[in-house]
Amino acid sequence: MRPPFSDLPDSELWLLLKKNNKKAFAILYKRHASTLIHSGFKITPQKELVKDTLQELFTEFWNKRSTLSEVKSVKVYLLRAFRFKLLRAISTKGRTRKQEIHDVSTIIDDTANAGSDISDERITFLKEKIALLPERQREIINLKFFQNLSNQEISDIVNINYQSVSNLLYRAIKKLKSSLKSSDSAQPSASRSSQE
Repeated sequence: MRPPFSDLPDSELWLLLKKNNKKAFAILYKRHASTLIHSGFKITPQKELVKDTLQELFTEFWNKRSTLSEVKSVKVYLLRAFRFKLLRAISTKGRTRKQEIHDVSTIIDDTANAGSDISDERITFLKEKIALLPERQREIINLKFFQNLSNQEISDIVNINYQSVSNLLYRAIKKLKSSLKSSDSAQPSASRSSQE
């Protein structure tokens, strides 16, 4: 006896989608829509653009279902396709520096709201430091720590090789750690001088 559709793994649902199964399509959408929208908000704060792009992406999947290729990981494939489509949509409308900073702020706010014991002052400082990272490093930090993807999955999504992902991640973390250490070492002397 086959398990109910909702219990099927993504790979089986993908194959059923290719065979015109609307129920499999609906389950894939329901299963991944919130993750895709969340990842979209890391790229742009434009809610309507993110939601419209998601709808367009799934409409395209349904319209081209019979020609969809086989995929190793449906989640990685969807994240990569959505990212590509959203970046193309943004490039036609332009993207401001203010929006990029908002992206980073959203990531840190998510961390704070998740019950982290980081102080508000520390969060503000971290936001500033992440905002100074190059765009690709910020994106990889998001995919690694907020989407919980492996380096190989990140490599597939952003379309760079595995070693480049590792290098970018290492450099980003090193910069952030260095900034935090500098901040920590500066705080005691500041507090001492305020006590004198």
